[in-house]
Amino acid sequence: MSSNSEVRVIEIKMEPHPNADALSIVRIHGWQVVVRTDNWKDGDMAAYITPDSVVDTSRPEFTFLAGQKQVGIDRSRVTVKRLRGTMSHGLLVPAPGHALGEDLAEILGVTRYEPDTGGGGDVAPSPKGYHPVYNVESWRRYGEILVPGERVIVTEKIHGENCRIFCDKDGIFHVGSRTQWKVKTLPTGGDTHWWKGLTPEIESLCKISGWTLYGELHGRVRGMEYGVEKGDVRFICFDAWDSAKENWVDYETLRSGLGVYPSSFVPYVPVLFDGPYDRDHMLVLADGNTLVNGAAHIREGIVIHAVNERNDEKAGRAVLKIVSDAYLEKVK
Repeated sequence: MSSNSEVRVIEIKMEPHPNADALSIVRIHGWQVVVRTDNWKDGDMAAYITPDSVVDTSRPEFTFLAGQKQVGIDRSRVTVKRLRGTMSHGLLVPAPGHALGEDLAEILGVTRYEPDTGGGGDVAPSPKGYHPVYNVESWRRYGEILVPGERVIVTEKIHGENCRIFCDKDGIFHVGSRTQWKVKTLPTGGDTHWWKGLTPEIESLCKISGWTLYGELHGRVRGMEYGVEKGDVRFICFDAWDSAKENWVDYETLRSGLGVYPSSFVPYVPVLFDGPYDRDHMLVLADGNTLVNGAAHIREGIVIHAVNERNDEKAGRAVLKIVSDAYLEKVK
């Protein structure tokens, strides 16, 4: 899946770099970019491209990235790096003549990075009812929607493929990716990998609850297999939608449901913190090793979920993610 990544026009305001006179820092919400001081001046308009975006290196704006972390012909992935000891998140390109806040993703051909795990399966018809496409915005962009001191649940962000599972009133299961429902059997024979995460415990929970389970199908991304044997995948739940009530299942109900329904519980993403929201603490939690049993690598990041379910006009649900600097440095 390749969707547009937001590329907003900002106004440059430079701050001194602590270790280099030739470099400056430009802050964009919760991010910062290290730039060459001589290349910019305060008041310039720039397009900000966030980490985990993919750019077209055949375009003149991005030729300097050719060969760096390529993800296809003339495509490079934007990451983070340390410049003279200071972290730089993403990059800035000149945007003269464009309005402050304008989104230039389509104009610049910038898309969001999605891991290539191979395969996928054909698209299946959608089940009846509303099953939202799952979306979580960046904490660095919208962190202000969380209130200091409010109760939040911080869970580990698992690296894999966004997957959803639903059982309709006729007992028929539907399994899909973030945006598409997938057939179980390929025309060439054999199950698609999407259905391999469907266990008896998940089937039981979906049949009884009527929920659409959202989770990460993991084990197929090289270097971040989470202890899953080669050729296998696992589903780990991080959210659920109640179609009957047309709302997201609250945290306490979801955790209770995952552990109470017959046979055994459905695995839930590791919980790193349950308590009052503190901005600085979130950045500390973002880096570290995964807490998934049997795994021995770093975590991709965290997801911060306000226990008091609500929506923001711009950010949507009060659920935000931080992709760790350590992870983004690793993939550069």
